[in-house]
Amino acid sequence: MDEQRIYPYQLFSLIFVFELGSAVLFALGIQAKQDIWIVVIFSYLGSVIMAFIYTRLYYKYKCDLVEYLIKIWGRYVGSVISTVYIIYFFILAAIVTRNFLELLKTAILKNTPSSIIVLMGVGLIAYAIALGIECVVRVSVVYVPIIAIILIVQYLLFFYSGLVDFSSILPVLENGIIVPLKVAYRITLGFPFTEIIAFTTIYPMLAKPKKAFKMTFLALTAASVVISLNDIFIVSILGVNETARASFPLYVVVTMIKLGLLENLDAIAVIILVLNGFFKVYVFYYAGVESLKKLFKFEDCKFLLVPISVFIVAFALFYGRNYTEHIELGLRLVIPYVQLPLQVFIPIVTFIASWFRSPSIYGK
Repeated sequence: MDEQRIYPYQLFSLIFVFELGSAVLFALGIQAKQDIWIVVIFSYLGSVIMAFIYTRLYYKYKCDLVEYLIKIWGRYVGSVISTVYIIYFFILAAIVTRNFLELLKTAILKNTPSSIIVLMGVGLIAYAIALGIECVVRVSVVYVPIIAIILIVQYLLFFYSGLVDFSSILPVLENGIIVPLKVAYRITLGFPFTEIIAFTTIYPMLAKPKKAFKMTFLALTAASVVISLNDIFIVSILGVNETARASFPLYVVVTMIKLGLLENLDAIAVIILVLNGFFKVYVFYYAGVESLKKLFKFEDCKFLLVPISVFIVAFALFYGRNYTEHIELGLRLVIPYVQLPLQVFIPIVTFIASWFRSPSIYGK
C-alpha cells in the first residue's frame, strides 16, 4: 500500500462520494424542522475548520494519524489514542453497513437473511482492500460524473412530477438561530461532515501533498450543497412531520415520482445509494487497516482482513435489536460520545498540543 499514489482530483472524488455515503439516506437536521438546510450549512462551516486542523497536522508532520499522534503525545499515550481510533474506524464501518442493510431489507431484499447481505457486502469490501486503494479511487473518479447526472435528473423529476412545495421550508428561522446551531453541533457536525478524519490515513498518499486542504474543502463544499438540496426537496415534498417519521425519506420521495412511463424508480435509487455506501464503508475499513499497520509496524495487513471482517459483520448484525434502536443508539450514544470526541475534541487538543512540540505549526 505504501507505494500507491493518488492525485488531487481522485481525493476530491473519494471525499465527495464518502460524504454523501449514508448521509443521503436521512434528512439530516430534521430536528430543526424547516430550517433543516441551515443546519447543514452550519455543520459544513464547522467541518471546514476541522479540515483545516486535520490537514495542518498532516502538513507539519508529513505522516498519517497514528504516526503524528505518537509524535505529539508520546509512544504510550499516542498508542492508546491510536488504538481507540482503530476500533472507532471499524465500528463506524459496521454501523454504516447496518444502515444499508436496513435499506436493502426495507426496499428490495425483504426475504433475504441479513447475515447473507452483510457477508456479501463486507466480503466485497475486504477484497477491494486487498487490491489496494488505487482501484477504488479510480472508480470514484468515474462515479462522480454519473452521480452528478443522476442528481440533476432527480431534481428535474421532482419538479415535473408536481411534488414540490417550497412553502414547507418557510418561515426561515422561525424559532431563531439557536435551534439549528444546537442540532448542527449535536448531530450533523459529527455525522457526516467531520467523519473525514478517516482521510488523515490517506493524505500521505497524495502525489501533490499541498493540495490536501484545497481538495478536502472543495469536496466538503460540493457534498454539503447536495445534502442541503436533498433535505430541501425532501421536506418540500413530504413536509416536516412526514419527513421526521420516515426511516429513509429520500427513498420515499423517489418512490413517489410518477411522470408518464417513469415510475417505480425505487430499485434504481437503492442501487445508487448502496454504491455510495460501498465507498463510505471502504474508507472506514481502509483507515482502520492502515492505522493498524502503522501502529504495529506490519509490512502487510492482508492476513488480518478475515478477523476484521468477522468483527464488522458481527457488530453490524448485533448493533441494535431493530432499526429504531439502531438509530437511537446512533443519536444518543455514538454521535455525542464517540464521534464528536474523536472527530472534533481530540483533534483540536492535539492541534493545540502540537504548538508546544515545534515553534511553527505550518512546518516547511
